[in-house]
Amino acid sequence: MTSAPSGFTVSLIGSTSFFSGLLASPPPIGNKTPNTGAFTALTTTGSFFSSGNVGIGTASPGTGTILDVQSTTAGVRFPNMTTTQKTAFTPAAGTVVFDTTLAKLCLYTGAAWQTITSV
Repeated sequence: MTSAPSGFTVSLIGSTSFFSGLLASPPPIGNKTPNTGAFTALTTTGSFFSSGNVGIGTASPGTGTILDVQSTTAGVRFPNMTTTQKTAFTPAAGTVVFDTTLAKLCLYTGAAWQTITSV
């Protein structure tokens, strides 16, 4: 099992180690900056989970946001999949994907996929 940094506990789920604790001033991880608060790091992938808000491209994520992404040179890319791939699984309501067969964004309403078209 991986040893935890000072002030953290480590949990083992399967073969994956998780660190959890409270960060008073969390360091940036890659280009992701978690806000102050409870923090869990998934060590096998370098991913992390934060009970506060997360900023990408900003050191000060908006307080009313879970994820605050800022850029003046890039956009957000949703998962890309064909219509067949999209309809092969049942996602949570609110899931958005880019359907490469339709070349359109699609939103799952909780009952069906809806294609987002221009107005």
